[in-house]
Amino acid sequence: MVTNSLLLKRRLNNDYYEANHPAFFCTFSLLFFGASTQKQLVSGTYQEEDDNGEDGCHISLSVIKGSTGYRYRLNTTTHRYEGKVRLTLNPDHTTSIILEGIPYSDYKKGYKKPLGIEGLISEDILMIQNYGNAMNPYTQLSECSLKYIRLVRN
Repeated sequence: MVTNSLLLKRRLNNDYYEANHPAFFCTFSLLFFGASTQKQLVSGTYQEEDDNGEDGCHISLSVIKGSTGYRYRLNTTTHRYEGKVRLTLNPDHTTSIILEGIPYSDYKKGYKKPLGIEGLISEDILMIQNYGNAMNPYTQLSECSLKYIRLVRN
C-alpha cells in the first residue's frame, strides 16, 4: 500500500526531488503528459530580435538535443560559449532554462560570480533579464546593453 509518507523520487537534470517538492510534479507531468512535445520546442536557433545594430547586442543561441541531454552554443560580439542546458517546466507552462558554465559579467562586490545564464522560454521566445537594479546588482552579458534580451527561435 502506498502512503503519503512514501518518498518517491524522480530524476530531472541530474537532481533528485522528493514527491512533495513542486519540481517532482513538474517532472511527473513531463514524463507522463507530453515531455517530448515540450522539450522538442526548446531545440533550435534563437536570434536577438530587438537588435537595431546600435546597441551592440548581436547574440545567437543554438540548442541541440544530444545523447547526453541538451547542449548550447551561444555567440556574442566578443565571446563564444558552449555547454550543457538545464531545463525546468514551470506550472504556467513556461520553461526555465539555464545555460551552464557562463560566468556573470558583473555581480555584487564581495560575492562569488554565479555560473549559468538564466532565462525563460515561452512558445518560441527566450527572455533573459540581463541586469538587475540597485538592490540586486548583476549583469549576465556585458556585451548587451538591453535590460531584457529577447531571443526568438527561427
